Amino acid sequence: MGTEATPTRPITSPPAPADDPYFYGWRMVPRLDERNRQTWEKVPLTPWDVLHPEEEDFIVNNDAHDRDIHYLKVVFEERVAGRAGVKVLCDHRVLWENAALGAHGPDVVVFENLNKPWNARRGTFSVKEMDARPLVIIEVTSPSTRYIDLDDKVEDYYKAGVPLYIIADRRETNDGGAFIRLLGYRTTPEGYVRIPEDAKGVWIEALKVWIQAEGDRVVCADEHGNSIPDLRERLDAERQRAETAEAARNAEKQRADAAEQKLKEMEAELKRLRDETN
Repeated sequence: MGTEATPTRPITSPPAPADDPYFYGWRMVPRLDERNRQTWEKVPLTPWDVLHPEEEDFIVNNDAHDRDIHYLKVVFEERVAGRAGVKVLCDHRVLWENAALGAHGPDVVVFENLNKPWNARRGTFSVKEMDARPLVIIEVTSPSTRYIDLDDKVEDYYKAGVPLYIIADRRETNDGGAFIRLLGYRTTPEGYVRIPEDAKGVWIEALKVWIQAEGDRVVCADEHGNSIPDLRERLDAERQRAETAEAARNAEKQRADAAEQKLKEMEAELKRLRDETN
């Protein structure tokens, strides 16, 4: 799976609570029992493991986090559709060309310049093997690991050569609500620099899309400022339009049937009157 990084600095997230060893997640590790038979042990993950995951690790996330990253993946895939050598990955293990960095698991990452077709069954994307270049990474923070995104990954992604790193930092309010603040970093020879805050969000030139915060949601807009709805919202809208069109067709058919019945009744009455006259 490639060269792994070893801890060289403290991780900013705290260790798992004593009463919940699997707070960050777990991995299944092969062991040999007393009869030399292979068994599997469920081993708790640490914050270091979250920063540098292995294949098939189960990392705990929440529904709001998953909703945002899958929305972003669908939008980004639509923006790069038809562009050769471009790939969007979501929550996938990435092994950088700088082997000392080990692997990371970005929420959403876009690569260009892939030199061969990507095998979707592979659990690790090797940047060096694919001769790929990162375009942008988006991380959506979760309460337990947000400081990994805010601190550790800022350093690591710069070293990995990621030109644009955007953090959707979800914060909870005292009344039980939440909001998102966007933090953008662009690379310079001296390191990452913060992108000044803009009411329109953070612009991703490579994708021609704005990343925006709308309450506790991550949303996107095109270059004209038009909001790009969630796939589920689009499906609901299409379903609503189809149902409205079907209702209109049914109403028109009912009007046509009623008019036809009225015509038949008028013709029958006219025939009765003629018969009486004759």
